[in-house]
Amino acid sequence: MQTSNISKRQVIILLLSTFFLLGGCGFFSGSGSDFDTASQYDLDGVDSMRIEVEQGELFVLDIRQPDTGMGTIKGAVFDPVLLRLEKYVEDREPGEVPRVRYLFTPLAPCATSIIIKLHGNTSEGHPSVYKQIDVMVTAD
Repeated sequence: MQTSNISKRQVIILLLSTFFLLGGCGFFSGSGSDFDTASQYDLDGVDSMRIEVEQGELFVLDIRQPDTGMGTIKGAVFDPVLLRLEKYVEDREPGEVPRVRYLFTPLAPCATSIIIKLHGNTSEGHPSVYKQIDVMVTAD
C-alpha cells in the first residue's frame, strides 16, 4: 500500500517539475517567435510614423534607446480598449545599442496613436514624447 503512495507522489513531483520547466522555457507564456512572425516597424531615425494594420494582426515597434543625454524610454501610452500590449522586451546585447520592442495586437478597427515617452532631461521633469506612431486599424 505504501509503495503506491510513493509512486503517486513521484508522478505528482514529475508533473509539477515538467510544468515549471516548460513554463520557464516560455511554453505557456508564448515564445520570442511572436516577434519574428509579426509585422516589424523600425523607428530608428524617425520621430513619427503612420502604420496600417488589420484587426488582430500582431505588430512590433522596434525602438533604439536614445543617446545617454536624452534620457531613457519610460514607456508607451496607448488606448488599451483599442490595442493590447502582448510583450515588452528590452534587448541589451553586449556591444550593441540597447533596444526596446513592443508587441501589440489591434483589437478593433480604429485610428489611434501610440506615444513613446522618455524619462529624464526635461525642463519640467515630466516625461517627454520620444516617438509617435499613428495606427490605422482596418477590419480583417
